Amino acid sequence: MPDECPEKECSGEKDPDGSCHLIITVSRNNNGTNSTLGTFEAREKCDDNPAVEGHTLEPKKGRYNLGNGLKNYPIPAGTYGGVRKRSPNHGQVVGIKTPGTGFGDILIHKGNYPSDTEGCVLVGNSQPRPDFISNSADAMGKLLKYIDKVKKRCGNKFKMSVKIEDAPTSK
Repeated sequence: MPDECPEKECSGEKDPDGSCHLIITVSRNNNGTNSTLGTFEAREKCDDNPAVEGHTLEPKKGRYNLGNGLKNYPIPAGTYGGVRKRSPNHGQVVGIKTPGTGFGDILIHKGNYPSDTEGCVLVGNSQPRPDFISNSADAMGKLLKYIDKVKKRCGNKFKMSVKIEDAPTSK
């Protein structure tokens, strides 16, 4: 594996430690009847265009217990660390490190319906109707393949963040 991330034209935005920084951005934009809907994109920090993009489905906004105690869902907007890993229930996933939020193991994984979220973020290629995203396995596969490609190229300089953005509020 390489010791350094290959140089990129970056307009001064390269991380100070020289790392290759992959960012997955989840932009919430709509509340379904039983879910929070949005879009996602994955890119390296300095890239103008996303390498992978699609739709997201998260738990409906509210306070309830999804098996880990009473919490406010979906997870708070913010920027978190990310890690590619294996989940016993969902296979290969992206883990979202959420220290200080009261949330434990929040994941980005495949699934199509609100009942599939278990508090996590689902990804899909399209959102053809409320409370549903389609082709989730394909979207997750593309995301994981892109992560692997960047990680292989960057070696120990690889870093991943997950940025969650709430929908803009109306004034």
